[in-house]
Amino acid sequence: MGLAAEAATGERVEAIDSFMSVSSSIRAASRPPRSGQALLELTIALVAIMVIVAGMIQIGRLGLAYLDTIHQARSLAAQYSMSDVYQTMVPPAQWIQEWHEGPDGRRFSRDDVPTIGSSHALRQFVLPVAHPAELRRQVPTNRFSALQYAQEPIEEFDLVRASARSRPVPLLPVTRHLIYRADFIRVESEAVLTWTKHIE
Repeated sequence: MGLAAEAATGERVEAIDSFMSVSSSIRAASRPPRSGQALLELTIALVAIMVIVAGMIQIGRLGLAYLDTIHQARSLAAQYSMSDVYQTMVPPAQWIQEWHEGPDGRRFSRDDVPTIGSSHALRQFVLPVAHPAELRRQVPTNRFSALQYAQEPIEEFDLVRASARSRPVPLLPVTRHLIYRADFIRVESEAVLTWTKHIE
């Protein structure tokens, strides 16, 4: 009797162990492989970080080029402004009423098209407030009164223009393939000042 009970108990233990091992195998097989998914996520994250870092480096290079060109343009415009001889603007200054997007469909880009206005608003709204005739009687040599009779009033401001162009700024491969398909970018800056040599 005792031997039969021990044998039955041993069989139950073996059946339980067998059942536990089978259920463990089933749970292990049903779990998706985590190592491959983690590697894929790491790869995507590294690519995104590299793109962000490359973009920051590219923006920094273009920013340095812009600072160089705007400094050169302003320095040259300041020389023209203090020159003994007036440097005529070519092309001459124009009244710009509004800007429209160019063929690329982006605002504030090089191909934007200006709508040329006229000096009608200046003559109608600004000059009457200043009373140029009365001002001429008090200060005969003032430049402001001349605007009333000038054919092109904008020419009376004696504007001088200077521009500068940077050396080619090379584009990083990431920038070239994802954002702008070109080998390099040139940065151009322009500065406009008033000729001050004749001002007393």
